[in-house]
Amino acid sequence: MDQSSQNYSVLISDYAGKHFIKSFAKSYKSNWGETLQSIINTAERIDNMLRFSRVDLLKYGDSSKLVKLDFAVVGRKQSPKKSGNRSILFIDEQVRIVHILCVYAKTDLPKNQSETQFILQTVKENFPQLWGKLEDNGDKS
Repeated sequence: MDQSSQNYSVLISDYAGKHFIKSFAKSYKSNWGETLQSIINTAERIDNMLRFSRVDLLKYGDSSKLVKLDFAVVGRKQSPKKSGNRSILFIDEQVRIVHILCVYAKTDLPKNQSETQFILQTVKENFPQLWGKLEDNGDKS
Protein backbone atom coordinates (compact mmCIF):
# COMPACT_ATOMS: atom_id res chain seq x y z
CA MET A 1 0.00 0.00 0.00
CA ASP A 2 1.24 3.49 -0.87
CA GLN A 3 2.27 5.15 2.41
CA SER A 4 0.74 8.49 1.36
CA SER A 5 -2.71 6.86 1.28
CA GLN A 6 -2.47 5.77 4.92
CA ASN A 7 -4.00 8.02 7.55
CA TYR A 8 -1.97 9.73 10.24
CA SER A 9 -2.60 9.40 13.96
CA VAL A 10 -3.53 12.71 15.57
CA LEU A 11 -2.54 14.00 19.00
CA ILE A 12 -3.84 17.22 20.58
CA SER A 13 -1.20 18.90 22.71
CA ASP A 14 -1.90 19.89 26.31
CA TYR A 15 -0.86 23.41 25.31
CA ALA A 16 -3.63 23.59 22.70
CA GLY A 17 -6.19 22.28 25.18
CA LYS A 18 -5.23 24.69 27.95
CA HIS A 19 -5.08 27.78 25.80
CA PHE A 20 -7.31 28.59 22.89
CA ILE A 21 -9.33 25.37 22.52
CA LYS A 22 -10.92 26.12 25.87
CA SER A 23 -12.07 29.55 24.64
CA PHE A 24 -13.34 28.12 21.34
CA ALA A 25 -15.36 25.51 23.26
CA LYS A 26 -16.86 28.22 25.47
CA SER A 27 -17.64 30.58 22.58
CA TYR A 28 -19.06 28.04 20.15
CA LYS A 29 -20.53 25.49 22.58
CA SER A 30 -22.41 22.87 20.54
CA ASN A 31 -20.57 23.57 17.27
CA TRP A 32 -17.08 23.22 18.72
CA GLY A 33 -17.10 19.42 19.07
CA GLU A 34 -17.96 18.97 15.42
CA THR A 35 -15.41 21.61 14.40
CA LEU A 36 -12.62 19.95 16.39
CA GLN A 37 -13.53 16.59 14.84
CA SER A 38 -13.29 18.20 11.40
CA ILE A 39 -9.78 19.48 12.22
CA ILE A 40 -8.81 15.99 13.40
CA ASN A 41 -10.25 14.40 10.23
CA THR A 42 -8.28 16.86 8.09
CA ALA A 43 -5.09 16.16 10.05
CA GLU A 44 -5.54 12.40 9.55
CA ARG A 45 -5.40 13.01 5.80
CA ILE A 46 -2.82 15.82 5.85
CA ASP A 47 -1.01 14.43 2.78
CA ASN A 48 -4.03 15.43 0.66
CA MET A 49 -4.03 18.93 2.12
CA LEU A 50 -0.32 19.32 1.34
CA ARG A 51 -0.77 18.01 -2.18
CA PHE A 52 -3.54 20.53 -2.94
CA SER A 53 -1.96 23.49 -1.11
CA ARG A 54 -4.71 23.70 1.50
CA VAL A 55 -2.16 24.36 4.25
CA ASP A 56 0.70 26.85 4.55
CA LEU A 57 4.12 25.26 5.04
CA LEU A 58 6.03 27.29 7.65
CA LYS A 59 9.12 25.18 8.42
CA TYR A 60 10.39 21.71 7.60
CA GLY A 61 12.99 19.11 8.46
CA ASP A 62 14.07 15.78 6.97
CA SER A 63 10.82 14.00 7.82
CA SER A 64 8.77 16.68 9.55
CA LYS A 65 6.79 19.79 8.68
CA LEU A 66 5.25 22.68 10.57
CA VAL A 67 2.08 23.90 8.84
CA LYS A 68 -0.78 26.31 9.37
CA LEU A 69 -4.29 25.08 8.58
CA ASP A 70 -7.22 27.48 8.22
CA PHE A 71 -10.57 26.27 9.53
CA ALA A 72 -14.12 27.54 9.95
CA VAL A 73 -16.39 26.79 12.88
CA VAL A 74 -19.20 24.44 11.84
CA GLY A 75 -22.51 26.23 11.40
CA ARG A 76 -20.97 29.63 10.64
CA LYS A 77 -21.24 30.92 7.11
CA GLN A 78 -17.56 31.69 6.57
CA SER A 79 -14.81 30.19 4.51
CA PRO A 80 -11.88 28.76 6.47
CA LYS A 81 -9.55 31.50 5.15
CA LYS A 82 -11.91 34.40 5.96
CA SER A 83 -12.84 33.04 9.39
CA GLY A 84 -9.42 33.97 10.78
CA ASN A 85 -9.27 30.64 12.65
CA ARG A 86 -6.04 28.67 12.43
CA SER A 87 -4.51 25.48 13.74
CA ILE A 88 -0.79 24.81 13.87
CA LEU A 89 0.16 21.24 13.04
CA PHE A 90 3.48 19.43 13.39
CA ILE A 91 3.66 16.53 10.95
CA ASP A 92 6.04 13.67 11.73
CA GLU A 93 6.15 11.74 8.47
CA GLN A 94 8.44 9.03 9.83
CA VAL A 95 5.98 7.79 12.48
CA ARG A 96 2.88 9.21 10.70
CA ILE A 97 1.65 11.37 13.58
CA VAL A 98 0.18 14.87 13.37
CA HIS A 99 0.42 16.94 16.54
CA ILE A 100 -2.16 19.70 16.91
CA LEU A 101 0.01 22.22 18.71
CA CYS A 102 -2.17 25.30 18.80
CA VAL A 103 -5.63 26.43 17.72
CA TYR A 104 -6.35 30.16 17.66
CA ALA A 105 -8.23 33.02 16.06
CA LYS A 106 -6.26 35.84 14.47
CA THR A 107 -7.82 38.14 17.07
CA ASP A 108 -5.89 36.18 19.75
CA LEU A 109 -2.52 37.26 18.34
CA PRO A 110 -0.33 39.82 20.08
CA LYS A 111 -0.37 43.21 18.35
CA ASN A 112 3.44 43.52 18.31
CA GLN A 113 4.14 40.32 16.28
CA SER A 114 3.30 38.99 12.86
CA GLU A 115 1.31 35.78 12.74
CA THR A 116 4.31 33.78 11.53
CA GLN A 117 6.54 35.21 14.28
CA PHE A 118 3.90 34.27 16.86
CA ILE A 119 3.67 30.71 15.52
CA LEU A 120 7.43 30.11 15.34
CA GLN A 121 8.03 31.60 18.81
CA THR A 122 5.17 29.57 20.33
CA VAL A 123 6.45 26.31 18.87
CA LYS A 124 10.09 27.01 19.74
CA GLU A 125 9.26 27.90 23.38
CA ASN A 126 6.56 25.31 24.09
CA PHE A 127 7.61 22.35 21.95
CA PRO A 128 11.44 22.27 21.97
CA GLN A 129 11.60 18.53 21.20
CA LEU A 130 9.53 19.01 18.03
CA TRP A 131 11.29 22.26 17.13
CA GLY A 132 14.57 20.35 17.16
CA LYS A 133 13.30 18.14 14.33
CA LEU A 134 12.94 21.15 12.04
CA GLU A 135 15.98 22.31 10.10
CA ASP A 136 17.10 25.94 10.16
CA ASN A 137 17.00 26.10 6.38
CA GLY A 138 13.29 25.29 6.53
CA ASP A 139 12.33 28.65 8.06
CA LYS A 140 9.79 30.39 5.83
CA SER A 141 9.45 33.55 7.96
